[in-house]
Amino acid sequence: MNKKLNTILLSRREYTIGKLRSYQLTYHPINLFKLWLKDAYQAKIPDLNMMSLGTVDQKNRPYQRIVLLKKIEQNKIIFFTNFKSRKAFHIQHNAHVSLLFIWNHINRQILFLGTAKKISRDKIVKYFYTRPRLSQISIWASKQSQKIPNRKILENKFKKFQKKFSNTYIPCPKFWGGYQVDIDTAEFWQGRCNRLHDRFLYKKINSKWKKMRVSP
Repeated sequence: MNKKLNTILLSRREYTIGKLRSYQLTYHPINLFKLWLKDAYQAKIPDLNMMSLGTVDQKNRPYQRIVLLKKIEQNKIIFFTNFKSRKAFHIQHNAHVSLLFIWNHINRQILFLGTAKKISRDKIVKYFYTRPRLSQISIWASKQSQKIPNRKILENKFKKFQKKFSNTYIPCPKFWGGYQVDIDTAEFWQGRCNRLHDRFLYKKINSKWKKMRVSP
């Protein structure tokens, strides 16, 4: 087993798919991100809107989890979650977050740093009713991040709300909603041969974007 594990840990491959040149950079990082999103879609990257959301707790311990990018509005990245979840309490304490996209199939990563704030109730409700009905029910059934004795309790709660809302519309709960992340730093990483990757950093300084190449 140790030999197999060692083989796995030592596995590597060369990144030969693409390049990132300075002339390809857009003024605003979100515009380049949208172009890369299109590339990822055309490359049929599975779950391309999955992103790792990083927060810190009150003791400054970092946490990460996968959430889904759902909208890009006014150059802000939007995701949805339970306002009583662990991540929401972290954001309430410290609104600075990180977002990381990894698309290994095309050797690309995108890192965003920014500040998260709740979006308007109107936008929350509008998005809620685009979700499948069973996904709406699951929001009511799950007290996200809260301890539960077993899975059966969660399943029974789901059935309870499924029955409760069987003949009526499902109201959008006030404990659930969305955050928009206002980006102030972005980094685009394109894998290259011999680990000489292309990395470009965007930083927002005095309301203007500064771009620089950084060493891999």
